[in-house]
Amino acid sequence: MTEKLGDLYFIMWDDLGLDGLVNVSELQREDVLRSLQTEGGIIPQAVHTLSAMLLRARYNSQRHYEVYSISVASGIEEDDLRNLFESDIKAAAELIRERGHSFFSGRDKGE
Repeated sequence: MTEKLGDLYFIMWDDLGLDGLVNVSELQREDVLRSLQTEGGIIPQAVHTLSAMLLRARYNSQRHYEVYSISVASGIEEDDLRNLFESDIKAAAELIRERGHSFFSGRDKGE
């Protein structure tokens, strides 16, 4: 029996906490449905979302944003990730850095 894979998330935070959390897997499902209903190519919503996150992170360098993607195990929901950041931002950031993929890091190395 194969284990169900979890979802992929884009996650963005700064020194003050979680700033953005997007379920990429859900966006991809929506893109498939949209592509079946329209003619021609579509630009995936995940591309727009990541671009917006990166633009915000680069434009607001004083906030020391970090933007990552992370695959989570089946059963881990968006609320679980939010609660992780609310309970201990440093532990959450370290976990994401260790297991995720970095798209941008304006991390203040003196933290």
